[in-house]
Amino acid sequence: MYKCTGAVFFRKEAPSEVGFALFSREGANLQFVAETDNYFRIQQFVPIIDTQDFLIQSVQQDEQYNIGQAVPIPSRTSAFGFIVEDVGFYIDAFDTLMRENDPIFRLEVASIAGAGADEIDPILNSAAVAAFSDSLIRDTWLNIEKETRPASEVYWSSLDFGPAQELLAELEAMAIHDVQDALRWLRVERNFWDPSWIKVWFFARTLEPFNKELRDISASWLNVFYSELSAEGALESPPFMAVLFFICELSTTRREFDELYDVVEELQMERPDVMQVLIQSRISHKNLVQMFHDHGNFAAVESADHWARLKGYLKDRKY
Repeated sequence: MYKCTGAVFFRKEAPSEVGFALFSREGANLQFVAETDNYFRIQQFVPIIDTQDFLIQSVQQDEQYNIGQAVPIPSRTSAFGFIVEDVGFYIDAFDTLMRENDPIFRLEVASIAGAGADEIDPILNSAAVAAFSDSLIRDTWLNIEKETRPASEVYWSSLDFGPAQELLAELEAMAIHDVQDALRWLRVERNFWDPSWIKVWFFARTLEPFNKELRDISASWLNVFYSELSAEGALESPPFMAVLFFICELSTTRREFDELYDVVEELQMERPDVMQVLIQSRISHKNLVQMFHDHGNFAAVESADHWARLKGYLKDRKY
C-alpha cells in the first residue's frame, strides 16, 4: 500500500501552480508518483529520484492508495496534475488549467482528463497550428490524432483493474506492490515453477497489456515450462495457452518469432486445429503468418489463413 505524503510543483512561474501527488511506501527509501489511465485509476507506482528542481509541499493524510484506485492528482506518463490548495486536493480545477495560454499544455491536460471529442477538437487544432508550420504535416498529424483518439478512448475505458486489485492483496505477501515488482519476480527462473507465477503474470499483464519486457519474460517462461510438458499437456493447460496467446499478440521481430517458433510449430504439428485458438485477432493472425513465412512453413501459413477467413479477418499482409 502507498501513502500520499506530498504535492510536487513544477510550474512555479504560472499564476496557478500545478502539481502531482507524491507517494511513499513502507520499507522503501524512494518516493513514487502514480501513472494512471484517463479515468485517474492507478496503473502503477513509479519511483521518482531527482526532486531537487521541484517545490515539495508535505501533506498529512492517512488514506492509503493501491492499484486501481483513483489518485488525488492524476498523471499518466509524466508529471501533470491538478491544483493544490490549502494542502488539500481537489479535481474541479480542470477549467482553471484549460485557461492556460499554451495550447500544447492545454492539450495534455485535456487528454489526461479524458475530454470528449467536441471539447478536444478545437484544442487539437490550436496545438497543430502551434507545433507545425508546414500545412501538409499539420493536416497529416491532425488526421492521425483524430482517427486514433476514439480507439484510444475505447481502450482506456475498457480497462478493468478489479481482478488485479483483488490479486494485489495476496501478492503483497510476496513483496509485490506494482508492475515493476511483478516483473522483477517473474524474470527469476527459479520462480517459473512456483504456483503463484501465473497469478503474478496475470496481475502484470492486466495492468500493462502491451509491455514488451513482460513479453520477453513470458517467452522465457514458455520455453522452459514447455520443456517439461507434452504437446497435448500444453494444449490442455489454460495458463500455458494464455501466455502463448499473449506472446503471439506482441511478437513482431525476427528474434521474437524465433523464440516462439519451435513451440508453435510442434503444437501445430500435433494438433493442426490449434491455429483457431491462436488466431484470436487480426494482430495475432498477421504475426503468426509473418513468423511462418519467415521460416518457410507455407503449409502453416495456409492453415492460419484458413482460420482467419473463417473468423472473418481480412488478409492484409506485405512481405
